[in-house]
Amino acid sequence: SLVGSEMCIRDRHGTCHRHAVSVTCPMDLKGNECEYYKSGYRAGVGDGKMGMSMMYDRHEGYDSRFEPYFARGYEAGWIANR
Repeated sequence: SLVGSEMCIRDRHGTCHRHAVSVTCPMDLKGNECEYYKSGYRAGVGDGKMGMSMMYDRHEGYDSRFEPYFARGYEAGWIANR
């Protein structure tokens, strides 16, 4: 199982490689907005490292009210880790 700030990047053989992901929210985000940003950032990091296109909407499980924050974090994580 993964620890809070770790994520699993699977290689083409399905092996999980653990990576620590440290995310700091922008100053204008607090509470749930920040948590969704962090979640999006981690998803973007994973997709970027795997060479996938920048499409945050392939990920499910986020509350649509917080979609802009997830998308913002996703884009930042994807760009930072390409």
